[in-house]
Amino acid sequence: MIVESGKRGCVREVMILAAALTIQDPRERPQGDGSGKQQLAAEKHARFRDENSDFTGYLNLWNYLQEKQQELSSTAFRRLCRAEFINYLRVREWQDLFAQLRQMARPLGISLDNKRLTDPVGNHEGIHISLLSGLLSHIGILDERKREYAGARGTRFAIFPGSALFKKSPTFVMAAELVETSRLWARVAAKFDPLWAEQVAPDLVKRSYSEPHWSKKMGSVMAHEKVTLYGVPIIPNRRVNYGRVDPELSRELFIRHALVEGDWQTHHKFFHRNRALLQEIEELEARMRRRDILVDDQTLFEFYDARVGKDVVSERHFDKWWKEARQQDPALLDFEKSLLISEDADELDDSAYPKTWLHKGFELPLSYEFSPVAPGAAPNPSDGVTAEVPVLFLNQLDDAAFRWLIPGQRVELVTALIKSLPKQVRKNFVPAPDVARQAVAALEADFDPATDDLEPSLELVLRRLRGQVIPPGSWNWDAVPPHLRVSFRVVDTRGKLLDEGKDLAALQEKLAPATRRAIAESLGATPSTTAPKRGAAPAAAAKGNAGQGGSGSAQQAGSPAGFTELTGLKDWTFGTVQRQVQGMVKGHTVTGYPALVDQGTSVALRLFQTAGEQEQAMRGGVIRLLALKVPPPDRYVLEHLNNTEKLTFSQNPHGSVSALIADCALAAIDKLTPAALPWDEPSFKALYEQVRAELIDTVFTVTAVVERILASTRRIEKQLRGTTSLALVSALNDIKAQLEQLVFPGFVARTGYAQLSQLPRYLAAIEKRLEKLPTTVQRDAQHMAVVQGLEDDYDDAVSALLPGRRIGPELTQVRWMIEELRVSLFAVELGTAYSVSEKRIRTVLNKALAPA
Repeated sequence: MIVESGKRGCVREVMILAAALTIQDPRERPQGDGSGKQQLAAEKHARFRDENSDFTGYLNLWNYLQEKQQELSSTAFRRLCRAEFINYLRVREWQDLFAQLRQMARPLGISLDNKRLTDPVGNHEGIHISLLSGLLSHIGILDERKREYAGARGTRFAIFPGSALFKKSPTFVMAAELVETSRLWARVAAKFDPLWAEQVAPDLVKRSYSEPHWSKKMGSVMAHEKVTLYGVPIIPNRRVNYGRVDPELSRELFIRHALVEGDWQTHHKFFHRNRALLQEIEELEARMRRRDILVDDQTLFEFYDARVGKDVVSERHFDKWWKEARQQDPALLDFEKSLLISEDADELDDSAYPKTWLHKGFELPLSYEFSPVAPGAAPNPSDGVTAEVPVLFLNQLDDAAFRWLIPGQRVELVTALIKSLPKQVRKNFVPAPDVARQAVAALEADFDPATDDLEPSLELVLRRLRGQVIPPGSWNWDAVPPHLRVSFRVVDTRGKLLDEGKDLAALQEKLAPATRRAIAESLGATPSTTAPKRGAAPAAAAKGNAGQGGSGSAQQAGSPAGFTELTGLKDWTFGTVQRQVQGMVKGHTVTGYPALVDQGTSVALRLFQTAGEQEQAMRGGVIRLLALKVPPPDRYVLEHLNNTEKLTFSQNPHGSVSALIADCALAAIDKLTPAALPWDEPSFKALYEQVRAELIDTVFTVTAVVERILASTRRIEKQLRGTTSLALVSALNDIKAQLEQLVFPGFVARTGYAQLSQLPRYLAAIEKRLEKLPTTVQRDAQHMAVVQGLEDDYDDAVSALLPGRRIGPELTQVRWMIEELRVSLFAVELGTAYSVSEKRIRTVLNKALAPA
């Protein structure tokens, strides 16, 4: 201890402690005799305590005694020692022993600095490191579970109750002595830093290493080091650089993880060239759906192992070695493609796995992913071939050509299709793989995927091969593995993914608003694309184009295609609406179809993808624009209604008579608007004059029909309230639901003038049904089951429409055919507008659900 203290400049303190540890403790502790001396002694001695070290307590006592000895006479000092429970003789023995140690150390070159006093605080670390050098076998680590210390060579001890550390329980302690009484006690203890033990006894500690691993962050191989001293784990888990411990293993791990696996951040160009070549081979494997093309990691390891220097064990070592090696051979570490392709791989033909798909003049990038899953597991939706489609051209693609798949997977596709056939048909085409190869050869020779559909072409080829006819509808595409169907990845102009999936028709319908917006932007028709540049003078709007002028909120300078979308329009002030606008984008013609759109309190000018959508939106927009422009007829109509009509009109679902008459006026305008819609301002003005002249008479025609409808509705509601039979509950609920679908706020315009005249007959049929119901409960239930089955299918079809999508004419026809069927079932004597049956309704419904 004293020798170590000479190196650390704390010889005085350590000599004092060495002398103190040699003699009996000079502090006296009276036995408990009831006089209170024991408590008084404890209070006196507490002045010298240090909560982290009993050794510091000795030094504090020494300083106190030295100070008092200089202040007091010999007799007074003796009295002080007796009064404060300090043994004077032991103090003198302590001082004499310190003087002897000082004299003995002088020949050894260990001297004290007599110019300074004892400093237990300033030299705390040096003092305790010096003490530890002599107490290495008296250290221990706390066992939290047993609340005791595990010491050197398997000993177990506890801190003595008289120690200042008794209640502190530090993690590591060292003790001046271990005394065994009722148990093994550590007396005169202090806590210490375990790193001190490694400093003072580097030859005595034992080191063990575990879990050597590559660290990308550190750029080297790291391991967990455990350091023990006499069995005490002073450093249980420390990460260290393993290159100094086992250079051979570190070099191997560096090559495998950094160079072979690429788990490395580096600027070396050879590495990035090699990774690019590896990715090219991996992409080829994904395209060909094979895992035997790229060589294994061991081959790559052997390549690097034969070239990289033997002393390279980390990133730093490699950088130093490569700086010299590349001067002699810059391509020393570059892969050759022949090295990466396995010798077991067959002759590769990647022409059957193209990187682009040419369809209708569009060159669509293809990507491949090979992610097979275990049988029964959910398939990976991105497994297989994926075509990237710009949303701008999404509506121009046809799914039929993509069913052929790429040439390299066509045999597997035909095999799966043959296996999907019903058993009675499938047995004529075995073995399926052989038949598929023959069929694909014939398909490629006689048919063109760009113009011919796959299914009829395959049916014809198989008939030629085996002489068997495949009945239409026999192919089961649901049984075909998902990776044998092309996926579509739809992106916007910035390359951002909008949606993806294998059902092209569903994507086209779902992304129709995005496609419409992209077409408008590509044609320069949106406000964002036609806004004047900063600093440019506003251009005057020229008449004659549907993108110019007007009172809309989006007035802008003319666009390149001569069209600009507008909103907030309340009059025809935008010139002629062109039937279509076209522009060139990336060499392809983009066509948009402008139309007016009904927005309730105004109309807007928008672009649509198809002429059909254009016609449907245009009619609603023209009707709304006429309604906004013509003087409202509600006051005149109200003044000329008789009392009965006023009473009937007061009980309407709209909430007010004015709202009902406005609804009737909208239906009247619908009647007066011809099928040939106006597309320019003169035509619209002519139609406006015609509508204004005939509107009042037409509104009265509509109100006459509405009066009959509301009167019938009131009678039906009265009958429903007066019927309480439990046997009729199902039928009554069905009638209530039907009535709510026929008469509701806004029903006049929503129904349309053409169909409005049929509503009185539908309501009369309900009244007839209520009359017959008490005597025909069973037959009514049978008819109701038929109708509700059709209504459920119709509701499912409507629910499947995406938000914002209009109900097409086929579904609208189904809705009114169901009402006609109700008339034929519940009130046949009233007659129907046309022949109707459940079979005919389902035929129209299936047509409506069939993809375009």
